[in-house]
Amino acid sequence: ARRAFVVAAVLIGGGIFLSQSNIFQNLGFTILGTAGALTLILGFAARRVLGNIIASLQIALNQSAKIGDRIVYNDYLCHVERINFTYVQLRDWDGTRLIVPVEEFISTPFENWTMKEPKMLRIIKLKCAHNADVDALREAFDDIVSKLDKDELGDPEDAKVRVAGQDVFGKDVWFALPCADPNTSWDAACKAREMIIAAGNRIAEERGIDIFPEVRPAEAA
Repeated sequence: ARRAFVVAAVLIGGGIFLSQSNIFQNLGFTILGTAGALTLILGFAARRVLGNIIASLQIALNQSAKIGDRIVYNDYLCHVERINFTYVQLRDWDGTRLIVPVEEFISTPFENWTMKEPKMLRIIKLKCAHNADVDALREAFDDIVSKLDKDELGDPEDAKVRVAGQDVFGKDVWFALPCADPNTSWDAACKAREMIIAAGNRIAEERGIDIFPEVRPAEAA
């Protein structure tokens, strides 16, 4: 009887206390407040993921880059291999992969060579001496264009040699190489640059004139 009385007294007293203190109402407010705080925390933590997903949808809508496109991103010559919801996978020309968050990818300017016309001009920029014979370089460049792979070149009539600038070290000579395909233009330009440098050294040796300036590293810096 004593134990039953104690249990009954505890239950009755606890009921009166709970009814007077409105603890259940306060508990409900506490749960709502906690849920709101958790929502804010989760939203803050997922903002980058949601931003990347929205950015990937933006790429899909505006078609600024597609799988297979040839682009120049942060001085990397790449192919777009994959566009995921959260990242873009780029393959560099040497076979390495760049994993870039989509949000960062669309906020960084890049060149999309595939979006250009199939034919394009690759500009090969060389620093030449002040007394360099540009006409001799122009003749050598025309000969080089005629020796390159015809499938990689555009219209040979578009090949040009221009002096684009000058400073204390010499003059900037630009060689415009017409290319038929953006995907092979980089390799064609590398071949042409190598042949132009060899031709310039040969002209300098045969004619006894400077083609390329001789500048010490400290002066160049």
